[in-house]
Amino acid sequence: MKRHRDGELDLFYFNQMPDRCKELFFWYLGESALGRTNNDAGGFYLMSSFYIPAECNSPIEKLFYFAYSIVDFEHEGGNDPSFYLVPQNEIHANGKTYYADFLFDTTNMLEDGNISEYPLKLVIECDGHEFHEKTKEQVKRGNERDYNLKVAGYDILHFSGSEIYNKPMQCASRVYEYIKSKTGKWKHSDMGD
Repeated sequence: MKRHRDGELDLFYFNQMPDRCKELFFWYLGESALGRTNNDAGGFYLMSSFYIPAECNSPIEKLFYFAYSIVDFEHEGGNDPSFYLVPQNEIHANGKTYYADFLFDTTNMLEDGNISEYPLKLVIECDGHEFHEKTKEQVKRGNERDYNLKVAGYDILHFSGSEIYNKPMQCASRVYEYIKSKTGKWKHSDMGD
C-alpha cells in the first residue's frame, strides 16, 4: 500500500476540482483571513473538503457541492446538525426511477441520531444547459418528473447552471436556509444499539 506524504492527497483532490471551485476556495480563505467567516478556513481544509464525490457528474454539480460544503461548514457548531447532501441518489416515484442531482432526506440523518421536528425530502437540481431542457420533449419529461416527485412527497429546488456558476454561495445558502426553515428544531437522540 502506497503511503502519502502530508498534503499529497489534498493536492491530488485540489487539482481535480474545476477552476471555479479553486477560485471559491481562495475567496473563502481570504474572507477567513479578514475575519468575515464563522469558522477558520484552515478547519475547512482539514476536513478534506477538497474531496468532491465522483457521483457529481458535471462541473456545475461539483461547484454547487463545494459551495454547499462551505455553507454547511459555516453553520457547523450551531444548534443544527450538518445538513449533508447525497449526490445522484436513486428515487422511485409514481412507478418511475429518477436520479436527483442532490438529495436531502431527514431520514438519512437518523443514522447519526439527529431527529428533525418536521420530515423533509428535498431534491436539488442543477440544470446545466448541456444536460437539461434543450427540446420541447425534454421540457415535457422534466415537468412530468417534477410532478411525479412532488406526488411522492419530495420538495424540489432548481438552479440554472449560470446561476450556480455566477453565485454559488448564494445558491448553496438558499438550499441550506430552505432545509432549516422546513425541518424546524433538531434534537439529538441516542438511538442505542
